[in-house]
Amino acid sequence: MHIIFVDFENVAQIDLPRADGVAMSLVLLVGQKQKSLKSDLVEQLLARAGQVEFVRVDASSRNALDLTLAYHLGRLVGAHPMASFHIVSEDKDYDALVRHLNRLGKALARWESWEDLPFLSAAPLPAKTPLPPRVPSAQNKSKIFVENLRKAPGNRPKKESALRSHLKSHLGPEISDDVVEREMKVLVSRYGIAIDAQGLVSYPESWAT
Repeated sequence: MHIIFVDFENVAQIDLPRADGVAMSLVLLVGQKQKSLKSDLVEQLLARAGQVEFVRVDASSRNALDLTLAYHLGRLVGAHPMASFHIVSEDKDYDALVRHLNRLGKALARWESWEDLPFLSAAPLPAKTPLPPRVPSAQNKSKIFVENLRKAPGNRPKKESALRSHLKSHLGPEISDDVVEREMKVLVSRYGIAIDAQGLVSYPESWAT
């Protein structure tokens, strides 16, 4: 189950059909100065009303939306402790909250845009466009990377920098640093790998069996 919080004050582009078929719930937080929504977004929200919670933030202070999001995040973490949580926002102030909940064993990551969410379906190809050659995606390569880590406890990187370097080497030289950073977040949000404030890496206890 994915629970997604969208800070609509600084991320105004979302494409809900890309998440069709995914077990998800959306909390859309709208600031006081945002007086209207685009009609196509309203249609998307109405079509998925059972999956959407709309939160209007009536205060205009600098951190009003951030604090409101943190409240609703805490509420839903308590109600759904096994879910994966995602904050879609360009605001890096959320990163401290992400690290704190990661240390508590909660699956939470922040994404710069809706398109960065790792579980979205690919955008449909135009009609009659020939399919490109099938090559392993970064997401599939990351799954293999995780399986390799599971099977080799003695070779698991102990520091964030070493884990990132190991992942980049596995993904291949054609993979950009942005994709590596996205897949690092997936290791935390989906596979339960934890990175503390000092950059030390720990792995799920279940991997020991």
